[in-house]
Amino acid sequence: MDLQETLRQAGLSEKEAQVYLTALKLEQFSMTTISAKSQTKRPTCYLIIEQLIEKGLISKMPQAKKMMYAVESPDRLGDQLKKQYLNFKKTLPLLKTIGVGQTDKPEIKFFRGKKGVEAVYNQVLIDSPEKVCSIMNTDLLFSVTGKEFLDTWIKNRSKQGIQIDSLMTMPKEKQYFYGSDDKLLRKTSFLPYGTDIGGALWFYGDNVVFVSGKEDDFSFIVHSQEFKKTMQSVFELLKKYVPKENH
Repeated sequence: MDLQETLRQAGLSEKEAQVYLTALKLEQFSMTTISAKSQTKRPTCYLIIEQLIEKGLISKMPQAKKMMYAVESPDRLGDQLKKQYLNFKKTLPLLKTIGVGQTDKPEIKFFRGKKGVEAVYNQVLIDSPEKVCSIMNTDLLFSVTGKEFLDTWIKNRSKQGIQIDSLMTMPKEKQYFYGSDDKLLRKTSFLPYGTDIGGALWFYGDNVVFVSGKEDDFSFIVHSQEFKKTMQSVFELLKKYVPKENH
């Protein structure tokens, strides 16, 4: 792994990355030492150190005869990146509205094969809605993606704080593993096993997602406020008629 390139991708300049990596090795140092070890001219090194101080990655340690410096943990940089990401995430909905008129045209995106199904699943994580509602045939989905992929996706969804409210068909012996779970932000109601559902439907935001069973081998995302509203109503209606013992 190229650590200098990683630091550049994290927002440091080439010279800042070079000096910071040297500082990590030294832990504490004088300007003369860091300049020599990083092979950076002293005037340039002084400017870079000041920039790293502003970024919270270097701190000053004044001593009687000369100024010493200490390197801060890379966790500082990680915390800054997390903060920047959260700030960006807050402004993302506003950015998406730029250039979009009041009439948001419906869109349909089609996907093929197992990779397409995985792309649809991962799109939910990318969109990161507060809540997803779903109707699914778990047997068919396991046959398309495999249990390992679904279990990993479930963990990632819950880590992102995405709640899910599901209506699903599943044999009683397996319901324990995929029932309601506060830790996984999951609320589950079980439809009578054998209910003929071809695949899975999800609803979130203004999106309706469909993932087919193995035979058709396709999936799609419909971006439409009206269609989502309609399918959400179907979901709520079905939920009312699920036997209480299956909640």
